[in-house]
Amino acid sequence: MNRKLKIVLLGFIVCLPIHAQQEVEVHGTSTMLMEDDMTLEKIKRRVIEEAKTDALKEAFGTTITKDVVMQTTVVDGMEKSDFVERAQEGLKGRWLGDIQPAKLSVNYDGESLFFTAEVWGKAREIVQAQADLVMDVLNRPTENAKAKTFNSGENIYIRFKSPSAGYLAVYLLEAKQVSCLLPYKQMTEGAFQVEAGKEYILFDPETDKRCRSPYKMTTGMSAETNELVLIYSPHVFYKANDNKGGFNQVNTLSNLAFNEWLLKCQEQDEEMVVKKEVIKIIRNN
Repeated sequence: MNRKLKIVLLGFIVCLPIHAQQEVEVHGTSTMLMEDDMTLEKIKRRVIEEAKTDALKEAFGTTITKDVVMQTTVVDGMEKSDFVERAQEGLKGRWLGDIQPAKLSVNYDGESLFFTAEVWGKAREIVQAQADLVMDVLNRPTENAKAKTFNSGENIYIRFKSPSAGYLAVYLLEAKQVSCLLPYKQMTEGAFQVEAGKEYILFDPETDKRCRSPYKMTTGMSAETNELVLIYSPHVFYKANDNKGGFNQVNTLSNLAFNEWLLKCQEQDEEMVVKKEVIKIIRNN
């Protein structure tokens, strides 16, 4: 997307090896009906994610956890509380990265559109819990300003907190390229260090002295969907080897180069956490 994101990054990538659980190649498929409220981009994203889930279930299975919660209902003006058992299914594997692009096909039965996705990737069994991170996407530098949709020209911020000290990177995945938002462009270390238990409002110069200017989400289209990717590890890692942007632009790299870098990092670091958030930018004029 045409973005004038201020602040740039400089650096290279090296992922330090850490003893790794064995990863395996996985394959999955999924078919999904396109409902009336779905955009083409939304159905494609969802069916690919479902295919990845299918691959992880096939390779590693699932876990079922149960807990008991209090549920309150109102019947004829009378409030009634009861304890209800709730079961949740969880995946026992973690998707590390694609080993070839997802294959999409569409079938029309005369009334409805069905999308089918087939995916191939590398994955690893989950043998320990990952760090419990706080990641909130904001349109103002305050924790109660959570947002997934931005007007073109609005600033973007991320609220972040980790229970342990470590290193952090943030990327914005667009249709034709990947933009490096963190570490900041002027940083020469190639790594952004965070303290344990400290709350950060990233991309806000008022609270983050390493930031020189906030980022603005802009689009030349009526609407555009991108994906934010936050990467954290308690072990040092360095940002991807990217291309230096102009004075008012961040550094960028290709989607292929980014995916190869991220896969390599996750292969070498079992404790690396990758969190993703889809955001939408709308042009109002």
